Amino acid sequence: MIDREKITSKNPKIKFSYAKQIVRDSAKNPADFLDDFDYIIELTQEKNNIIKWTGIDLLGNLASVLTDDNVAKILPMLKDFLLSGKLILSNHALSALGQILLHKPHFADDIVPMFLALRNIKFDTEDCRDISRGKLLEFLKDNYRFIIGNKEAKAFVEECTTSTRENVAKLAKQVLKKIKATA
Repeated sequence: MIDREKITSKNPKIKFSYAKQIVRDSAKNPADFLDDFDYIIELTQEKNNIIKWTGIDLLGNLASVLTDDNVAKILPMLKDFLLSGKLILSNHALSALGQILLHKPHFADDIVPMFLALRNIKFDTEDCRDISRGKLLEFLKDNYRFIIGNKEAKAFVEECTTSTRENVAKLAKQVLKKIKATA
C-alpha cells in the first residue's frame, strides 16, 4: 500500500527516499501494491520526473500480478513514454515493458513492435539514441526468443552492430549470434 502522504511530501528527502523504498518493496511483493494500480497510473502523470519514473517502475514491478485488462490499459501510455525521445523516460518505459513481456508473453505482438519503433525515434543526440538501443539490447540478450524469426528485429540488431558506442555494438553482435544460432 502506498503512503500517499510520503509520496506527495513537500520534503524532497522524504518523498524521494520513499519513492526508492516502494520501488524496492514492489519488486519483492508486487501483490501488496495491486490495490494502488489506479493511483500508480496517476503517479506516471506527475510533472516531477522522479515521481513519474517511480510510477513507471512500479507498473513494471507489478507485471506478474496485473490482469490482462490492466496491461491493456497501460500499454498505450507506456508506448508513449517509450517513444517520447526522452532518454530516461524511454528507458524506464522500456524496462517496465520488458517486465510485462516476461510475465505476460502473450502481449509480445503488442510490445515487440513498440521496441522496434525505437529505431525511428529522434533523441536529443545520437549518443542518447544508442544508449536507448543498448538498453533494449541488454533485454534482448537474455530474451531474444521474442524476436526469433522477426526480420525487422534482426535488421534492427544488425544496424546496432555498427554503433559508435562499443558496448552497444558488442551487445548487438551477441544478440545477433543468438538469433542466427536458432535460425
